[in-house]
Amino acid sequence: MRKTTLVFAVITAVLALTPAAAQQRFALVIGNAAYRNLPNLPNTVNDAEDIAAALSKLGYQVDLRRNLDIDGFDQAVSAYIRNLKQNLDNEGFFWYAGHGIQLEDLGNYLLPINFPIIKDQSEDKPRITRNAYALNDLLDELNQARNRANVVVLDACRDNPLPASNRSAAASRGLNLVSVIPPDLIIMYSTAAGSAAADGLPGKRNSPFAEAFLKHIAKPEPITLVLADITGETLALTRNAQRPYLSGSIVNRNYSLNPSAAPKTDDTSGSVRVTSATAGAIWIDGFDARVAVKAGGSAAVQNVSSGLTKVSVRTSDGWLFSLETQVYAGKTAAITFPELRPQDFEAEVSGDSATITRYKGQDAAVIIPESIRGASVTSIGAEAFYDCVSLTSITIPSSVTSIGDWAFGGCASLTAINVLPSNQHYK
Repeated sequence: MRKTTLVFAVITAVLALTPAAAQQRFALVIGNAAYRNLPNLPNTVNDAEDIAAALSKLGYQVDLRRNLDIDGFDQAVSAYIRNLKQNLDNEGFFWYAGHGIQLEDLGNYLLPINFPIIKDQSEDKPRITRNAYALNDLLDELNQARNRANVVVLDACRDNPLPASNRSAAASRGLNLVSVIPPDLIIMYSTAAGSAAADGLPGKRNSPFAEAFLKHIAKPEPITLVLADITGETLALTRNAQRPYLSGSIVNRNYSLNPSAAPKTDDTSGSVRVTSATAGAIWIDGFDARVAVKAGGSAAVQNVSSGLTKVSVRTSDGWLFSLETQVYAGKTAAITFPELRPQDFEAEVSGDSATITRYKGQDAAVIIPESIRGASVTSIGAEAFYDCVSLTSITIPSSVTSIGDWAFGGCASLTAINVLPSNQHYK
């Protein structure tokens, strides 16, 4: 055996013995107040400290950073992303309170405390971007991390702090909305695009937005409902002068910042025993069951409502494969997944939709995934399974609404095409 081969074998063996990191929840909370060349902000550090304490009580491992310069900003985000990448099931929460600006054609920037004196003029854009942290950089990092879910909260929509110039402006008031958002990520802005947010009244510890957030953050309801309550509270505190804005989505409609306090399902319901040839996280009717199944093993999900139930396995690659079974109160239903191999599928993703363009595997029984990293599989492309002679059965999920010409042409052994009952397009 050559030396390089031996070294590779040893490394592979060590990696195989290294246990995967357990699912965790990480938060990076930043409060910038003590600006050297810009107006100081009276409440931002208070807001960050209080949000950090609240998140810690909800089970997050919190990294609280105060008054970061540009190097500190980069280091904090890098450490945060490394933590999220340890396990695809990790969840993230990012909070920033401080100065922020939008550049008309370059996006949003969060300003470190050592941001230099730069006039607000178009020719100074390069200096601004070199000395500020680009929000798009954070979103790109989160997209590459591909972890289960992320929440980004920006209390940075204050008046443009740059010194005025008689020339054409480079920066605008407030932050702009991000047009491309990674899957399974929600961004909440403390106020609408291009608007300014209040720092807080004299004698108040927190800004109105942070005060509203702290009041509702521990609610067990789905996050979309909690954020709606935060929006309503902010409007009330500011007499309708400041309306927070929400963008993005998380595929798990029941996702909560405080899942441990969520009401339990009726114990008179049934349960599902899931057996899978592939390891993954189990989802029930589109909700994360917070139960994992090992490759070649089984796991049971309790308190499942009676009726036709969609059972899904989300692989480590972020692909969701679904089957359906009838569940009866007081009884255990069983469902078995064959080997699920995301690497056998080629797909094109456009926005929230994905098309299966080619199947490269040799399995006899194939389940088409329902989603790919948050994008719903809505189409099976033309000739996607053409000449797959080993294919005997195919299962089509409820998300598919289009099947291209000759998608299964030349599949001489194909005898069963199974469409999930919840598919309203193909019966």
